[in-house]
Amino acid sequence: MAVDYNQIRLNADIVKVISSYIPLKRSGKNFVGVCPFHDDTSPSMFVSPDKQIYKCFACGASGNVFTFVQNYENIEFKQAVKKVCDLTGQKVEGLSNEVFKKFVDPEKEVLYKIFEDLTKYYMYLLHSTEGKDALDYLRKRGIDDSIIEEFQIGYSPADSRASIKYLQNKGYKNDDIIKAGIGAFRNGEVFDMYSNRVTFPLCDSYGRVIGYSARKIINDPNEAKYRNTNETPLFHKSDVLYHYHKADKTARKDGFVYVLEGFMDVIALYRIGIKSAVAIMGTALTQEHIKLLKKLNCEIRMSLDGDLPGQMATYKNLQLFKDLHKKVKVVNKNVDSKDADEILSTQGGEALYNSLQDLSSPLDFTIKYLQGNFNLNNYDDKQGFINTIKDVFLAFNLDDLSFDYYSKQISNLTGFSINLVQDILRNKSSNKNPTFTRKRQEVAINNYEIKLNKYEKIEKIYLQYMLKDNKYINVFNEDIGFMQNQAYRRILAIINDYYRRDGRVYEADLYSSQELNREKDPYTYQYFKDLVDNDELGFDINKLPREDFKRILTEQKVIEQDEKNVIKQIRMTNESDQQVDLLLKQIELKKKKQQCKK
Repeated sequence: MAVDYNQIRLNADIVKVISSYIPLKRSGKNFVGVCPFHDDTSPSMFVSPDKQIYKCFACGASGNVFTFVQNYENIEFKQAVKKVCDLTGQKVEGLSNEVFKKFVDPEKEVLYKIFEDLTKYYMYLLHSTEGKDALDYLRKRGIDDSIIEEFQIGYSPADSRASIKYLQNKGYKNDDIIKAGIGAFRNGEVFDMYSNRVTFPLCDSYGRVIGYSARKIINDPNEAKYRNTNETPLFHKSDVLYHYHKADKTARKDGFVYVLEGFMDVIALYRIGIKSAVAIMGTALTQEHIKLLKKLNCEIRMSLDGDLPGQMATYKNLQLFKDLHKKVKVVNKNVDSKDADEILSTQGGEALYNSLQDLSSPLDFTIKYLQGNFNLNNYDDKQGFINTIKDVFLAFNLDDLSFDYYSKQISNLTGFSINLVQDILRNKSSNKNPTFTRKRQEVAINNYEIKLNKYEKIEKIYLQYMLKDNKYINVFNEDIGFMQNQAYRRILAIINDYYRRDGRVYEADLYSSQELNREKDPYTYQYFKDLVDNDELGFDINKLPREDFKRILTEQKVIEQDEKNVIKQIRMTNESDQQVDLLLKQIELKKKKQQCKK
């Protein structure tokens, strides 16, 4: 039976689907939201429930409910259709069978089939006579048949050849069994790497089994507690989150997802009714994990172990959420805190639930964590503490209220004055700011990439003219007198200081200047190095871009004034249709301002 995609689309509420990914607000007959397809800071995407379409007036992205999901998830069309059906509760006969037909790489198809058959075999054996010890182990851990079915838990037989023979009898080749990460050669024969263990399938984001984590059920000090699938064509530890394919269906509705350290913790949360939970295959998040979590469009609750490695991992992982810090929380723990599975087994479900509600912000956690790493009764440690916390402040880009609240905390902890602390945390203090170590400075410089817009390129040219012929210092100060680029403003101030004091300034003076110091201000120093090392235009008075510079500056001032007027009108009007028109005008002005610089 052919799938009627048009009917699926007609039955799908585009507002409901898109709002499961991004927040939408009503604006007259339409809805508006921040566009996820470009670096949007104000609502520029409009969704029409009448026309069942979306359009971004900033980047031009547009389409229907299918194209939104397809582009947001970066998946095939038929997968997007299946996703829309899941989100809108539509049951379509024949759709599930054809969703993955084009998506699956033919060379990997056989590996998926191996895991599908082997998982069923392991689950069958768990309830057989041979699997009694494994089933008893699970029962002692509080895992009943409903949990076993939900998580596809199984048992690999003690006879390490049994499961291999099973796969061979189904026609699978040894090479493919080994390639899947299930078998390995020993004494000329292939044996099961997970023999005599309870098997927990690891799935990709579509729910296909791609590996196992297998736990031993006998106390053998020579055997590792867990044996996990190695890297294979299907399994890549860096982009797998345990239980993601199930949490994907509940997290948006719940408004949160817990990120845990082990799959038994995920199962513990499931047992008390919390289905929106995933586990890392280790303790470190990767950029691929972040992408998966972003897609859930919900609050991310970090809950790694309370011991030193777990808290250190939490601290490092939080640095990956710079643009999402307002959507991240940390479950409060200490070194004596038990993991979720232990709390459930020793204290019960209510205690576990309550422990998961004790949340703090990323910055609250970071301050507390760093306090434990520095002796704040020691001046050098105070200096190191504030220097480290500064990087976090700059990365998180806090609003004014949050900045004021946390900077007062830092001031109280260190004893430094609030004004000095705020200058340091804003990276404004030059001579009072605790210096970085040389090693950290060199890393910062080596990793810093200079990208200039059209306006900044002209600023750079002016500075080059000033250093080659000092009369252009007066020319610039009389014509313009101000630079937008922060590093260039600093260089200009140093040039003016030398010129006023000595009546002349050379490049060599700036290299040895105490004001332009590599250790104190590495970024300004790097801009200066680029300035003197990359003079591509040469010295030609006819190339002085005086008029271009003044024209761009004038254009920007006019656009900025128009933008201020539009914002004022938006605040004054209560009519939704007029607000939409003004928002569109504001977006166009922003685009013009960017074009002015390119």
